[in-house]
Amino acid sequence: MTPHTLHVKLRSAKRLDEAMTFRGLTNRGLAARTGIHRSTIAHWRSGRRTRAGYTDALKIAEALDMPTEHLFVPEPATGTLADRRAS
Repeated sequence: MTPHTLHVKLRSAKRLDEAMTFRGLTNRGLAARTGIHRSTIAHWRSGRRTRAGYTDALKIAEALDMPTEHLFVPEPATGTLADRRAS
């Protein structure tokens, strides 16, 4: 991902797991609907990973037919881009 990519944070792995279970989707099924690799989805679902690109968050929310805000929260900007904006 580039430094200019917007990122979000997964609210909780449990919430993603419950949403997928409710929709009857496996990691492979959600991967097929979103184009996101199934191992990435497995990492989010297990809690080993919490950060996602905004575009991926939108794809997941759409595939699960729920608001993005139900699964993800904005991540504060950090690094050089934020530093440039602050000055």
